[in-house]
Amino acid sequence: MNIIQIPLPLTPSNNYCWVSIDPTTPYSGLTNYYVRYDLTLSGATTNYFTNNVKVYSTVYQGYAPFDCHRVLNDYVTYDLTVLSGLANYWSSPQSILRYTIYETEMSGSTPLTAKQWVFSGYTFNGVVDRDVIFNYLNYVIGPYVSNRSFLTNWIGPMYTRPTDFGSLSWINIGALEMRLDIVEGNGSQATFYTHVQSPNAILFENFGCGYYEVNNMNWYQGFPSTPFTHILDTFNVQSYTLQLTAGPSGAQGRSVVQQFIVDRDCTLMDNIELIWLNDLGGWDFYTFYREYHYGYKIDKTIYNTNDYAMSNTGLMYEAQPKRGETILTNRLTETYHVKSKILNNNMSKNLAGIFRSPEVYMIINTSSTQYDTNRIVNVPIIIDEDTIERYNNYNRLSGRAIYEFNFHIANEKNSLQQ
Repeated sequence: MNIIQIPLPLTPSNNYCWVSIDPTTPYSGLTNYYVRYDLTLSGATTNYFTNNVKVYSTVYQGYAPFDCHRVLNDYVTYDLTVLSGLANYWSSPQSILRYTIYETEMSGSTPLTAKQWVFSGYTFNGVVDRDVIFNYLNYVIGPYVSNRSFLTNWIGPMYTRPTDFGSLSWINIGALEMRLDIVEGNGSQATFYTHVQSPNAILFENFGCGYYEVNNMNWYQGFPSTPFTHILDTFNVQSYTLQLTAGPSGAQGRSVVQQFIVDRDCTLMDNIELIWLNDLGGWDFYTFYREYHYGYKIDKTIYNTNDYAMSNTGLMYEAQPKRGETILTNRLTETYHVKSKILNNNMSKNLAGIFRSPEVYMIINTSSTQYDTNRIVNVPIIIDEDTIERYNNYNRLSGRAIYEFNFHIANEKNSLQQ
């Protein structure tokens, strides 16, 4: 057996993931000759999937190709823990998967070779466009590596409001500490750290990055030291950055810096915060507050009834009149119409990711004064538009745009039924 093609050590589960070998057993004249691929998960010995590839000397140059991404995509998924407003670090074990592929050359049910190891790697819940060269090393963060990226396609700073939740996700290979740099309203700057480190394992890791989470976790300036709580409120922070680092100096490695701008505009308006699964398996978020409309779409099932009864003496009208028409069922769907603020080019590209995502949620925090993760409700939504248009207006500055669209709650409201 000669290995012709194997995937990268880390691949998106929604992209092709080819394994191809050149069989070494002469197959001319053999009956029912094929290569059997066995795929196991997380180093297990049990076969989770078996794929038989017929080998022809005149097809694929006699190689045995197998695209395993559809199999892997059935097993890897995403974790909603990220939407629970948790502070500090948490793992998303469903978002990344280790797998191993073996091959055996067969004739019918008879093995012609011993089972052989071909490849072991990881896959994660993501996708990469055809015109993008994917370098998995850009997204694996750990000690002794620098400038590795978080799992987001976001360009430039993120905007966060005092009630916002959010998450920075990355693929973790070592214990790291989060560094927080703040800029106060008067321009003063300060640096803080968590005293909790991310686990040392190859996992999807997350950190609560929204204003709400950062403001409700403990931050330190030394060890030991007294923690700073409600740090964003205390210092009237206008912007902050988060960066993973190995040690306070970062000399042993650090991630890229992600900036967050605190948006305190129109604080009396209700917020509609949407969070969505991005192309790289992380979660991005944006809050609509400038304008939105809320309503119900109501579908009724109605049938006719008589307000009288028949007897041998004729018509009998009841003292309590019946309805001539009766509503049998009510189907209530909550609908929203939202409009973004004026966005620059980068922001409009960032927000476009929401329309590509199969998983979009509206975050509802039923308590704006208490840090209580049990008060957070994640509501799945469906964006109604089939096409999205990003438009410029002649009376706005060049390169500015607005997104405006409708969505509805994926689950119907419960209603009285007749």
